Amino acid sequence: MRLCIPAADARGLDARAHGHFGSAPCFVLVDTESGAFSTLDNRRAEHRHGHCDPAGAIAGAAVDAVLCHGMGRRALEMLSAAGIEVFTAEGDDVAGMLQAFRSGAAQRLAADDACAGHGH
Repeated sequence: MRLCIPAADARGLDARAHGHFGSAPCFVLVDTESGAFSTLDNRRAEHRHGHCDPAGAIAGAAVDAVLCHGMGRRALEMLSAAGIEVFTAEGDDVAGMLQAFRSGAAQRLAADDACAGHGH
């Protein structure tokens, strides 16, 4: 599975996890089978709340799922429509979030659990 984790910088697994998917400066893309990873700049980081294009931000990256702290309902719906699953997990950095996913601690994000705004 190829995971996309929003990150505050491009330090890969050592990067601090970014709290808001749409405005993350970059994404860390991780192959959960091989452990290989790469980073992708978020070309759409600047946007008004509710106007991000999450599927467009990771278009062409062959992502199967997003692993994040949370996300708005509209972004969740757009990713789901593109066939991309969304999971939430705790973790300060990308490595911690990946560890939570691998241990089974990540939860599939349901529409009712999506953020209602920046105040969540």
